[in-house]
Amino acid sequence: MPYVGDHAGPRIRRTILAIGASVRRARRSARLSQQALADRAGVAQSTISRLERGLTPRASLWVLAAIITALEKRSIVEIGLPWPQDTVEAPRDESFMPRVG
Repeated sequence: MPYVGDHAGPRIRRTILAIGASVRRARRSARLSQQALADRAGVAQSTISRLERGLTPRASLWVLAAIITALEKRSIVEIGLPWPQDTVEAPRDESFMPRVG
């Protein structure tokens, strides 16, 4: 599997940056420091920092799920991830999403 970092295509890179920005907004909205979020999620503070800056292209789904859960969200949609308009068409509704909880 190729490394996604510096060699990522522009669409993938924008998506990675959007995920990081969304996590940062959700963390700040929850009034949590990076360290507090890291403690809740069971990850290192540096992981939060790198994710927010788009520097963790290989972050596992487990790590992302732990962060989303620590933010008391049920899905990546709830952290406010924008749809990359030039990559995929945004769904008309969320009926395709599995129910969580």
